[in-house]
Amino acid sequence: PLRVRWCVSRHARHLAGGQQHDAQELLAWLLDTLHEDLNRAVPPPHPQHRDSDGRPDQVVAAEAWEAHTARNSSIITELFYGQLKSKVRCDTCGRDSVRFDAFNMLSLPLPMESYVRAEIRVMLLDGSVPVKYGVRVNSEGTYLDLKKRLSELCGLPPESMLLVELSGATIGRVMDDGAKISALAAGGGALLAYEA
Repeated sequence: PLRVRWCVSRHARHLAGGQQHDAQELLAWLLDTLHEDLNRAVPPPHPQHRDSDGRPDQVVAAEAWEAHTARNSSIITELFYGQLKSKVRCDTCGRDSVRFDAFNMLSLPLPMESYVRAEIRVMLLDGSVPVKYGVRVNSEGTYLDLKKRLSELCGLPPESMLLVELSGATIGRVMDDGAKISALAAGGGALLAYEA
C-alpha cells in the first residue's frame, strides 16, 4: 500500500499526504488519467447541444453520445461511461427540455444504520441472578418500544419495567418511555431494567 500511495501521489498531488481519501476519489483520478492517455479521438470543436424539441429520446440520446464519443474515444469510455437523462420543465411556458449527459460515476449515499443495538440487564424482584439480553430496535423509536421488545424476550410486561441508565456503578438517569431511543447512542451507559 505504501508504494502504491507513493506512486499515485507523484502524479496526483491532491491525493498526496497522509489524509484519508476515499476509493471513489482514487478511482475517478485513475479512470480520468487512463482515459486521457488512451483517448484516440482528435477533439473537434465543442458541439452545440441541440434541444430535444419533442424528438424521441433514442434520437436525442444517440446524438449526445455521438457528440461525446467524437471527443472521447477510449476503452475507458466504452467500459465505464454511460448517459444520464435530465428533464427540465419551464414553469412559464410548460416546455420540456431533455438532455443526455455522459457520466462515469454516480455517487449514491450509503443508508444509515436504522437500528440501535442495546444490552440490558434485567433485575427481577425474586432476587435471582440478573440476565443480560441483547435487543435491536428502530433508532427512531422510543424507550417504550425498547421495553416492548425486551418484554418479548424476558416475559415481563413493559409497564412493570423501570428502565435506567448506569453512570459508573450508580444510576445516572431513569429513561422516560416517550424519549427517543437515538439518545441511547449518545449516553453510552449500560442499561438496567428493574421489575417494578
